[in-house]
Amino acid sequence: MTEEQDALLINALADGELDAASALALEKRLACEPEFAARYAAIVALRRTLRETVELESAPASLRERMAALAADVPRAPAPRRREAAWSRLFVPALAAALALGVGLDRLWMSSSETNPRLESLVAAYRRGQIADQPVDVAASDRHVVKPWLARKLPVSTAVVDLASEGFPLVGARVDIVAGAPAPTLVYSRRQHVIALTELPLERLPSGREGLHGYSSQAWSDADRSYVAVSDLSPSELALFAELFRKATASEKSGGKDSR
Repeated sequence: MTEEQDALLINALADGELDAASALALEKRLACEPEFAARYAAIVALRRTLRETVELESAPASLRERMAALAADVPRAPAPRRREAAWSRLFVPALAAALALGVGLDRLWMSSSETNPRLESLVAAYRRGQIADQPVDVAASDRHVVKPWLARKLPVSTAVVDLASEGFPLVGARVDIVAGAPAPTLVYSRRQHVIALTELPLERLPSGREGLHGYSSQAWSDADRSYVAVSDLSPSELALFAELFRKATASEKSGGKDSR
C-alpha cells in the first residue's frame, strides 16, 4: 500500500468515514506499526489544535441584513392544525405512572446523556468488537496469560483482576485506539453480554454512568489511571461490575499483590 493510500485511510479514520470492518483492520495496523500510529496521532493532534486556536469569523453585518431581508420576503404557509390523537391524552399520565414505579429509569438516563467524543470512540470500538469474529485479540480467562500479553504490546502495566467468582469471568483482552493512542481493553462477560473495560492515562473523566446508542458506560479513576467500561448490560449491572473491579484493584494494591 502506497503512502498516498495510507494518508487517505488515516484521514478517513479520523473523520469517522470508514465502515466497521475497515476501521477495525486499520486500528490493528495502528497497534502494530508505531510509525503508522504516529502519523495518525499527528493528524488528530493537528485537528485538535485547529479547533482550539482558529477563530471562526462571523458574517458581516451587511450580509446578515440581506439574508434577513430575503427571509422576510418569503411567504410562509399557515401551519396545519394538528389533531390530538387519543393516545396523546394518555401519554403523560402513563409516563408519570412508569416513573413512579421506576420503570425504564435506566433507559431514560441513557437517552438524556450528552454525547462526548471519547465515549463515542469507545462505544464504536465496542461495536466493532461485537461484529468481529471474536471481541478480543488474546482469548484467555487467566489473568496471568492476559497481563503478560498486554505487557508485550504496550509500555504501561495494566490492572487485570479475576472476577469470575462474582459472575464476571475474564474473556481476554485487545488493544484499542483512543484519541490516536493505543490503550489496553479487558473484556469480561456476564451471561450472554460482553463488557469492554479500557484503561486510560489519568485524566478528568465524566464520572458515573452515561449511555450512547443503546449502550451503557461507567467511568472512574484511581490514583494512577482512569477507566471506562462499556457494555450492553443494564446500567445497574455495569455499575456493579465497576464497583467490584474498583474494590478488587484496591484490595490487591493494599495487599501488595501484583494486579498491575
